Amino acid sequence: MDLYLIHWPVRLKQDAESLNFKKEDLIPFDIKGTWEAMEECYRLGLAKSIGVSNFGIKKLSILLENAEIAPAVNQV
Repeated sequence: MDLYLIHWPVRLKQDAESLNFKKEDLIPFDIKGTWEAMEECYRLGLAKSIGVSNFGIKKLSILLENAEIAPAVNQV
């Protein structure tokens, strides 16, 4: 895979409608754990690049504080 992205930095309850979700449908998103898994995909050669999409400054800052590999892109 050329580029593997975390498309949206949100997590929804399993029964939530993905396009019509409400605030109460949101559950905590594990940025650190998810990015560690992305880094492992990169190290294993499963992805040539890893990145994020639709991350604001706050979430991008949290990611960068914990990342060993910086995202190649923040697609907005």
